[in-house]
Amino acid sequence: MSTKNRLKIFTKSNHPYMNVLQTRLLFLGVVFVDTPDDADMCLIGGDFNSVNDHIDTETPVLLLSSHLLYKGTACPNFVDESLPYSFHPLADFALEARKYITSETYYLNVNPAPCMVIRTFPVYGTSTRIPVTSLVDDLVNKANNCEPYIDPEYGYRKRSYLHVDDFINGFDALMKAFLHGQRGIYNLGSDKAITIKELYHTVWSLAGLDTSSPLEEDLKDFPWRPNVLVPDLTRTKAVTKWSPKITLRSGISECLQFKRDLMAGVAYD
Repeated sequence: MSTKNRLKIFTKSNHPYMNVLQTRLLFLGVVFVDTPDDADMCLIGGDFNSVNDHIDTETPVLLLSSHLLYKGTACPNFVDESLPYSFHPLADFALEARKYITSETYYLNVNPAPCMVIRTFPVYGTSTRIPVTSLVDDLVNKANNCEPYIDPEYGYRKRSYLHVDDFINGFDALMKAFLHGQRGIYNLGSDKAITIKELYHTVWSLAGLDTSSPLEEDLKDFPWRPNVLVPDLTRTKAVTKWSPKITLRSGISECLQFKRDLMAGVAYD
């Protein structure tokens, strides 16, 4: 098949969601090329160790960043793209967060090419191509293993989780806007907040397990755990008309069944 009129993309990334996006782009007929000069756009991950790992190009750059920038920020409500970010230097994710900050600064302010930044928030789902498991995936595994139901000590904290299918559709919409000249920073996640306590209860209930006598969780608190970490999607929805479609309850039910099928040896394509 001729590649003459197909979108050509140069990729360089260690971003945890890159594999699932590359699979999607191949399905859409994208051609991956070896150099930025041969590409219509660059899809870059913001998780490299130093500025020396970045590319200097005039080809438009779509940069994958992360919510880790905000994991140490006192967020009173939803996180919009203009909120100043911060993180505790002793946090286990501090080094990775600094990489994303460095990358955003470089591609938005130093590199000459036009740039869109997508800040990804936690994704969950049945896809085995996502190497980083969210709290949803972790709890689904524990519930399927019939582990004790926990009343988390910091269960009042609010989070959100985006199903992988919604993530792919949201990325498609943002990339389309990018190819039509949209620039700037955009969040990609779910704006449906849930407390961690509610999440535990939802997973165990959908798994058909008893939630009447929870065990108390004894955890040491850390200063870098924000009470709210939920993206504001106002800017994203304005340029894409996209919004998440899959409810958390239906997504969790799907994940529970998927894990059970895997344990039973059911094959998936």
